[in-house]
Amino acid sequence: MNIQIRLTSNGNYSPNVEFDLGNKYESVGDTMEFILPDAYKNPTHHYYLAFKMKKLPTFIFPVVDYKFTITRTITEYPGVYDIIFLIT
Repeated sequence: MNIQIRLTSNGNYSPNVEFDLGNKYESVGDTMEFILPDAYKNPTHHYYLAFKMKKLPTFIFPVVDYKFTITRTITEYPGVYDIIFLIT
């Protein structure tokens, strides 16, 4: 499954729903693609995703070309995650 998440300049996002993500096979996972306003696109910025679940440490991964693929590092711990998109 490929999921597109659109971020707005005021920090809102769509779709505003829960969805299932997972690693389908050893090296093939779902892909999350982020569609950003032009103001957020800057070659000097760095993009990250933070995955947070109760009783586990927060996992932080880089986002490359506005895309992120779910890997076994995350799906080793099934459950409900909060996902935070970070720009530095």
